[in-house]
Amino acid sequence: MRETNNISLVISANPKPWIFCPCVSAILITLAGCNRSVPIQYKTWAKPIPPYQTEINSPPNAFDGYISAATLVLANPKSEKFLSRTTFFPKQRAEVMLLVDSPIRQVSRATALTCDFKYVQTGIVASHKTTSAWRLIGRGLTWTIDEAIKAKNPDRAITQYLVALRFGFDLTQGAAIETSIGLTLIDEARKSLLPALKTLNVSQLKRIVTGTGFSLKRKSSLERMVQNEASNSKFALQQLQNAFRKDDLQTIQVLIGKSFAEELRQLEKMRSNPSDALAFFSKLNDDIETLEEAETENARLAASKRTSPELKTAKKFKLLSQAILDGIAPMLSLNDSTLARTRILALTAEVYRITRINGRLPKELPKFGKEFILDPFSGYPMGYRLGNQKFLIYSVGADGKDDGGNTDPSSTSPDLTLEQNP
Repeated sequence: MRETNNISLVISANPKPWIFCPCVSAILITLAGCNRSVPIQYKTWAKPIPPYQTEINSPPNAFDGYISAATLVLANPKSEKFLSRTTFFPKQRAEVMLLVDSPIRQVSRATALTCDFKYVQTGIVASHKTTSAWRLIGRGLTWTIDEAIKAKNPDRAITQYLVALRFGFDLTQGAAIETSIGLTLIDEARKSLLPALKTLNVSQLKRIVTGTGFSLKRKSSLERMVQNEASNSKFALQQLQNAFRKDDLQTIQVLIGKSFAEELRQLEKMRSNPSDALAFFSKLNDDIETLEEAETENARLAASKRTSPELKTAKKFKLLSQAILDGIAPMLSLNDSTLARTRILALTAEVYRITRINGRLPKELPKFGKEFILDPFSGYPMGYRLGNQKFLIYSVGADGKDDGGNTDPSSTSPDLTLEQNP
């Protein structure tokens, strides 16, 4: 008798190769299998997109000009100290104006072309340096409007405002961070031009109306932003899963901050049962896809008609879910207000123009296409109120209710108007 794994095997007395009983062989195989754990089959959620390079013989693309302008900024060693600043003293502002003078001219030329934005994911990292350079160019562009108004050069102010519109709307073809930079640029440029609106002559007002119409027609739907942000969310998910598998979640915490420490510790505990982690990653991917489908539809709708999808991972891992999933909805809201005020400014310019020509205010809003007239919050025409030789054009705002143009000091609620009623 010979003992193997505490099971006796009978060996034939004849000098022949050992012959195992089939039943015993099956038991041995089963026992051997019990000593090995089945490896977890992790899924691939996303692959990185290679850095963009200008394609030879490709059609002219405004995006190439925007990349070149950002490259000019980043090539200047003085730019580094300004890229992340949010406030600027007069001396710093003057330095930035010199630094972005040539990049602004390059952006201005590029906006004459159609833009096909070539998005590259950043994942958990907030943004590329390119986007920081675009933000700095945008600041400089807004300041050139301020300088032109001070110098009593409204034609230059209008030119720079229309460049800001085209550049800003083109950036909304990216993901959430690019959209935020683009829409914020448009808001700041509009506020810079607004104080001069009453002083403009008929031809200058016409330039604003015509140029705004051109910009609104070329503006893409935010569906593309939704798709790019979802792509970035999947890339962030892939980074999170990779870090988990390498036992390197500390790197993720360094990137996103100490406030995520507790949830990352909860995820770390799943190392003892990787199938739980895989289930979490799978649910997070499901949430990304659910969100992309819902927000793509929302991007086509007026704000009052949108719905919010129900997600699976938001409760247990609230902060991680927010970091990966919450980029889209705020951009839809920001787009609503920016788009509404851009339209209101153009409509206001047209009312001024008609009044200058006819000597009286029009009884109703001028007849324009939907790219001008529709309120993005309601999907219906903007409100128009007359009284005491004055007029007010307004949006119903985020609550979707018409309050006759009544608003708060921020000109945002309940109805939304221009920040400074001209």
